[in-house]
Amino acid sequence: MDIANALLAPDQLAQPLDYATLYRAGKLVQAAGIILRLPQETIGTAAVLAQRFLVGTRARKGVTDACAAALFVATKAHEVQLASAEEQILGALRAAGGRTGVQHADVQRLYATELVLLAGVGFDLRVVLPYRVLLYYVRVLRLLEDDAAGRLQLVQRAWNYVSDAVVIGGALVHQPNVLAMVALWLATRELGIVVRDGERWWEPFDVDTEDMGHAVVLLRHGRRVAQKQ
Repeated sequence: MDIANALLAPDQLAQPLDYATLYRAGKLVQAAGIILRLPQETIGTAAVLAQRFLVGTRARKGVTDACAAALFVATKAHEVQLASAEEQILGALRAAGGRTGVQHADVQRLYATELVLLAGVGFDLRVVLPYRVLLYYVRVLRLLEDDAAGRLQLVQRAWNYVSDAVVIGGALVHQPNVLAMVALWLATRELGIVVRDGERWWEPFDVDTEDMGHAVVLLRHGRRVAQKQ
């Protein structure tokens, strides 16, 4: 399983990331993707592409345009069939923002922004998301073998944490295996589920405890950012 992402370069991390902008982009893509009934992988890919572009350009404006272009690119890359995709994507983003109406000029701006976004991410559309990694860990750790109802609650809670991590920009700074394991660790703690008594059960999965700590801090920061939006 390929679980490596191209994270932000050191020079991009030299300046503090604008997590409020990253969260806004991630949440907007997520809302529009739900309206369009897109697969989770497509929504997540679009969110990461939009966030990569915004970090690279250090833009705080034009977030909606970046999200539209990222959704347009991601649906094509994942071969998601949408009739009049341009109008549907723009309409969903407007609906997510409480607005209506798509003009011809909006479509033309989408085409232009698509090219800018592709250049901005270096035409690299590879995005590895934590969702499948999380399900892999659940299977390997046999977390669904006992107390099925309670364990399904565990998976749902961990899944929600993974989604939160993607929305806040976690995939830009942490590998998917770290985000997946942190989501699982937080969910097991909250539900009082013991995975392997007395063991650091995440270490055999090549997940460093210090990296997990940084990811937990990011998730908690994301919740504070969300409360301010």
